[in-house]
Amino acid sequence: MAGAGLRVGEAMAVSAKCVRGETLRVWQQMSLAPDPETGRYVTHLAPLKHRAEGDYRDIPIPKFLREKVKEHIAQHGTLSTPEAEEMLFRTKINTLMSVDNFRHHWDKAVGALKLAYTPHDLRHYFASTALHGGVALNEVSAWLGHKSIKTTVDIYGHLTQEASARMRRVMQEALSASPVATLPKAA
Repeated sequence: MAGAGLRVGEAMAVSAKCVRGETLRVWQQMSLAPDPETGRYVTHLAPLKHRAEGDYRDIPIPKFLREKVKEHIAQHGTLSTPEAEEMLFRTKINTLMSVDNFRHHWDKAVGALKLAYTPHDLRHYFASTALHGGVALNEVSAWLGHKSIKTTVDIYGHLTQEASARMRRVMQEALSASPVATLPKAA
């Protein structure tokens, strides 16, 4: 989640097929819905938030994350069900990992460490780190899967305050070295 800016449901739906070279392609998320026969809520795969069936996001991922995925698969294998193939995360009884199940284990782990982080904080880390590093706001917005760039601006716009200083520097360098700046004045 920290390396790709995924929501919890998206992270729980990552499969080995999602890793495509230096890109993570996400097209589904874990969701809860009532079973038509029993009325009981069950975990199932659903389209991404704000997306239609078959839509996806491609997110550039660092070498570190690609290596961690390989290590995870080597150590834990994957889960294939009639609904999904090669899923990275599963429960102890080999069923799809629900968001609630993940949250239960997350809360236990961070509680034992006496920390106060939420899984969504990892998504914020991704966005904040990218923007602090100078990645364009519109690119970060697309990788986060926000419906509108306005959402990204409202949440993270304060992190782009250095843009004015960067612009001044870029224009200073461009104009001070340009032929336009050295043309003789007309008589």
